[in-house]
Amino acid sequence: MKKFFQKYLFFARNWWHSFLVFKNKLYFKTHKSLTKWFVKKYKKNFGRKPNLADPSLFSEKLYLQMMTFDVEIATTLVDKITVKEFLNERGYSKYVTPTYKVFDSVDEIDFSSLPNEFVIKCNHDSGSTYLVNKESGTIRDRDGRQYSFKKMKRYLKKTLNTSVYFQGFEKQYKDVVPKILTEELIKTSKGDFLADYKIFCNYGSPVFIYIVVGRTNKGEKTIFVDKDFNLIYTNSPEYVDNYKQFKPEKLEEMIKFASDISKEFKIARVDLYYTKKLGIRFGEIAFSHYGGTSTGASFPDYDSDLLIGGMFK
Repeated sequence: MKKFFQKYLFFARNWWHSFLVFKNKLYFKTHKSLTKWFVKKYKKNFGRKPNLADPSLFSEKLYLQMMTFDVEIATTLVDKITVKEFLNERGYSKYVTPTYKVFDSVDEIDFSSLPNEFVIKCNHDSGSTYLVNKESGTIRDRDGRQYSFKKMKRYLKKTLNTSVYFQGFEKQYKDVVPKILTEELIKTSKGDFLADYKIFCNYGSPVFIYIVVGRTNKGEKTIFVDKDFNLIYTNSPEYVDNYKQFKPEKLEEMIKFASDISKEFKIARVDLYYTKKLGIRFGEIAFSHYGGTSTGASFPDYDSDLLIGGMFK
């Protein structure tokens, strides 16, 4: 029964996604402006109409950027392959996670040429990340869900044929050529998931840090702090008094790096990881946080949304 449900859910989810992409493509062809589309999406996610004429909330300012975003270098930066080349050329190679192999299709993947443990993902989206251990035969996504090799390859194949642009009209993804990359698996000494430090910058000036911890298939625990690591908001009461346990030793260096590569952008999110053994590692750079979708705890409450919004020019 469990296997049947998982299989049904896989096809149902893919059918629904394909329908949404088709629907958005049709909307794109029949409308000169996407403003109404974004306003409708905002209302669906936040339960209120956005003030895009004079935005004060962070979420409103983010949506305004999503609607008007047009920075040419952004396509290079959101591509998980070309962004590594960009960082290496600018002297940031020590922050770049080594790539093992790049494949144009699922059929090209040669698992025998890869180490025992590695990460495999597509370069043009944010959800197709799988942690592989060949020896134990285990595969899990970043939320801890388990996969078979066959099921993972089906997902990767589907993702390769998916237009991220028509999921949410995020222009920076429109011209990214979909590929599959494999890279070094980074984990803590205990083997569990790393804390994810998402540093938000305003034209290179650090504003706040969104920290994701305890990520599972049931959700994630999140902490919002300012650039001085003072608590702004957390969705988990257990971290109200002891959130500073997640303050990394190299925080100042992490902030400086994020600031250096985000100077051209009004709102840029630079995702970083840190371990004592490997130091700072770059994850990705994003310009439309979670696609503007307030799922889980991706955005703070209204008061914190307003507070953070005031920190952006």
